[in-house]
Amino acid sequence: MIVSINKIGGIMPKEKIKILHSADFHLGSPFKFLDSAKRKTVQEAQLNSFYEILKIAKKYSVDFLIIAGDLFDSVQVDNLSLQRVFEGFQTIPEIKIIINAGNHDYWHINSYWNKFEELKNVYLFDPETLYFEFPEWNITFWGKAFTGQSALYNLWKDADELVYAKKRNHLNVLVQHGDILNHESHYNPISIDWIDKLGFDLVQLGHIHNIIEPYYTSRKIPCLYNGCVQGRDFDETGKKGAQLIEIDNNSNKISMTFLPIYQIYFDQIQLDVSNLEQEDNIRFNENIMQKILSDINIKTAKLNLYQLILIGNVSKKINLNLLTKKLEPYFFYLEIQDQTKIKFNYKELLQERSLRGDISRYAKKLAVQPDLLSQVLDDLGMENLPLKDAMRMIEQAYYYTMQAEEQDIDIYEN
Repeated sequence: MIVSINKIGGIMPKEKIKILHSADFHLGSPFKFLDSAKRKTVQEAQLNSFYEILKIAKKYSVDFLIIAGDLFDSVQVDNLSLQRVFEGFQTIPEIKIIINAGNHDYWHINSYWNKFEELKNVYLFDPETLYFEFPEWNITFWGKAFTGQSALYNLWKDADELVYAKKRNHLNVLVQHGDILNHESHYNPISIDWIDKLGFDLVQLGHIHNIIEPYYTSRKIPCLYNGCVQGRDFDETGKKGAQLIEIDNNSNKISMTFLPIYQIYFDQIQLDVSNLEQEDNIRFNENIMQKILSDINIKTAKLNLYQLILIGNVSKKINLNLLTKKLEPYFFYLEIQDQTKIKFNYKELLQERSLRGDISRYAKKLAVQPDLLSQVLDDLGMENLPLKDAMRMIEQAYYYTMQAEEQDIDIYEN
């Protein structure tokens, strides 16, 4: 991807600037849902992702490696992990490493970040250091470190004048852990208008774990979320890696290339089992199992973590324990969610003299009598809920009620 950046005053000795943008490694994540052996494997994969970033930086001869927060998952890190990261940075002495601490690995006076200041190629933002200038490239990096687990307001709210005073005749890059997507975020909410007002030329962000398309302000300033380098759960599926950014000082253009990293990943498989059903539950499970195994790469399954989501309409519950036990040998890690819906004969339920029949008839009344539905919402203190949302809620409640075992209840309409 290639975009134009604002024209920069002054002379840039370097024809090109190469920057590798990374963030959110979360080294040392606990992965509590895994057993000890698998936890160790995934944590080692996290560290290998970090090493891979260093190799990429060296391969592409970048000038700067950016780590926009949460290199570590906690402010308490074991000495071995710290030493391995320290030694990793020592393998690329020719590359300048710009680090801005995030809400997980925030800066404090006695933090492990002090150790990294021993390295001449590491530049770490702290409360007293808000920018680093590199005259050889005519570039300035700006950043404000987290000093706690959250930040309800823009960390830069009292530092605008400093930016105005220092940023002239430089390419000004903001390296920041924060949230430009949610103005009510508890993690350094950053206004797009503020970015435009201060006039940065490029914004490199951390905190959002899934890579998103570059966001452009009204002044066409690119704001980039790289995403995390290694997924940690099933909310962080998809490609992971780093962004290679090249700035051409002659044409004032910036190019962005995503470089994927494959160590270990989280994946979701959605399977519609509607057409796989058999009268015999064992055969039904066998059909599901065969379908899954035919759709995945067995070698890959042994290396990664999968979440299997079953959907569709079925007439009986799926034996998840049996299915999981049968499939587990084929996967490094597998969890199964049953989101199938039990098929009901609604017409028969309306005629049935039972609790389920009574509930079906009452649900029908709510569906065809808006005044009755409005009265029910008033009684529940939900009078502001749009009728469309209320109908969706009733449909869902009816479905789950129909799946439940009948209970001996005398009064249920209220």
